[in-house]
Amino acid sequence: MSDSNMITTYSWAAGVMEQAIEYYDKALDIDPKNADVLINKGEVLYQSKKYNEAIECYDKALAIDPNHVNALINKGVALDRWIKAGNYNEAITYYNIALAIDPKNVRSLTFKGLILYRFGRYTEAIECYDKALAIDPNDVAILGYSLY
Repeated sequence: MSDSNMITTYSWAAGVMEQAIEYYDKALDIDPKNADVLINKGEVLYQSKKYNEAIECYDKALAIDPNHVNALINKGVALDRWIKAGNYNEAITYYNIALAIDPKNVRSLTFKGLILYRFGRYTEAIECYDKALAIDPNDVAILGYSLY
């Protein structure tokens, strides 16, 4: 893909992202306590690399529903990206809370395994991957991660 095509694609995607945020804001004007809309808005902000704003959306969703597993996992992922080389324990905490609510959540196990692996906690990472594979042995993403 040429540089100009990449710029055009990025500009289009950025425009779509901004439009999506506008639509989520309109939905929140109608129903400000809709945790799912807040999580979806957070996803768009996360994809736009606006990690702090995404975390704010996840926090608002968790204030509405503290046991919303997707909000917990997404906050962990956003914290993981936002802090990069910083303290990763907060992200792991959110994965653990999600797993306490839903111990068979493959997504939470996988993301927890990824962050553990990245910070050199290989045995614990493999345990997460093994648990995830026991739940869903055909998940190609987990199989790929477990090969690290």
